[in-house]
Amino acid sequence: MSHTSLQERLVKYLAKNPNISIAKATIADLARDKMGVTGETVGRRLRILVEVSQWPHALTDTPEHTRARELLAGAKIERELVNGHAHYKFCPSGNRTVRRVVLEGGVAREIIETLPI
Repeated sequence: MSHTSLQERLVKYLAKNPNISIAKATIADLARDKMGVTGETVGRRLRILVEVSQWPHALTDTPEHTRARELLAGAKIERELVNGHAHYKFCPSGNRTVRRVVLEGGVAREIIETLPI
């Protein structure tokens, strides 16, 4: 049985509802029902996704930030306040990033390509 992280589930859920603003409370309720996590944990993971969407790549990224960049693959998560409540929206990019490894002369080389969707 494979374990899907909260961050992966959040990206998948938001990606299934592109360009639709969803309240954090709604997302937190779903995550609590499915995974038993708290609203604060959901908020922290959503914050990381928003940070990665807004900040350029930095050497100080945590492993969570690095994984979030990989999961988003060029897409963005936007946060807006509606009557003081956080809402999140998945904004797909026109491109996707694909990573592959090629063996050349016994040396593995990683190739990162940006392809149109």
